[in-house]
Amino acid sequence: MNAFSSRIWSHRIAGCLIGLGWLLAGAPGSAQPIASGVAYLAGSQQADGSWESSEVRRVYATTEALRALRTVGQAPGSRGTAVGFLEAAPVEDSDDRARRIAGLAAEGRNVSSLLATLVADAHPGGGWGLTPGFVAEPLDTALALSALTSPRSAPRCS
Repeated sequence: MNAFSSRIWSHRIAGCLIGLGWLLAGAPGSAQPIASGVAYLAGSQQADGSWESSEVRRVYATTEALRALRTVGQAPGSRGTAVGFLEAAPVEDSDDRARRIAGLAAEGRNVSSLLATLVADAHPGGGWGLTPGFVAEPLDTALALSALTSPRSAPRCS
């Protein structure tokens, strides 16, 4: 092996060792942004358990905040109030229903009535629209399929 290829291998090995160190110890500074994000979400939650956004509906913002908190395994109190909001607020459409199914099922809640309604709302030609009277479209169909096949909401075969 010549000096040039020896140097290349040394750099590759050093890079691998540094990467392995980051994996074992956590990337530098990774805990701080997570803690700050959790604090922000917990602090911006509304009294009714929802999150508001000027960009999306409350159910959408709430299910995404709930998913993020569940993913990092933080803020069980905020998650519990979010679940309460999602169980109590009226369902608006298929998008809303599918997002609730995913969020509530992941929190271990019973979503059987939401699932039954979602299945009943399928478009006769296939797929889902925003409401049963709307033509099927990709986003609502994708959300519905994801909700129907999420691990805790999918029907079990015996």
